[in-house]
Order: sequence, then structure tokens, then C-alpha cells
Amino acid sequence: AAADPGGSVSEIAWHLPNSGGEAHEVGGRDPGTHGFYDLWGNVAEWLAPVEDRRAPVAGGGFNDDLQELETPPVAWTDTNQRSREIGFRFAVEF
Repeated sequence: AAADPGGSVSEIAWHLPNSGGEAHEVGGRDPGTHGFYDLWGNVAEWLAPVEDRRAPVAGGGFNDDLQELETPPVAWTDTNQRSREIGFRFAVEF
């Protein structure tokens, strides 16, 4: 089953048809159900754990078609890879 992004993916995500082919500042689209911005689209995010110099990357990015973001993509990627389409998110617990 697909995860629920909260609202249509097109409303909450930067993707190929609406991004102009580039990443955008966080918060340029509507937040998802839980108030988080850009968990779908814009730039994919590194996830833990790292195994043999590979780590999962999730969320898709600004160069993905809208259909690719309907179910959030997760791919294992070499941790030495550098890309303007992969970033990370700071999470702080209060």
C-alpha cells in the first residue's frame, strides 16, 4: 500500500512537471498530513543505516515524474555519490 503524503502529491511535491528542473527552498509547496514539507519530491533524502558504503535514499526528487512519487521511491545508493538531487534533513527532538 502507498504511504499517505497528505493531500495530492502534486500539491505537496516538487516534481518534473512543476519544478523547472531544479531544487527549491523547503516550504515552497503545501505540507503533508503531519506538517512536514518536502518529504515527497524536491530532493531525495539519505536514510540510515549504512551497509557496505551504501545507504537508502527516499522521497524522490524534482526530476521524477509525478507517477514515480505516488508511492515514495526508496533506492540503495553508493554513499560516495554526489548529486544535487540528494540531500539530508536535520531532525531535532525537543
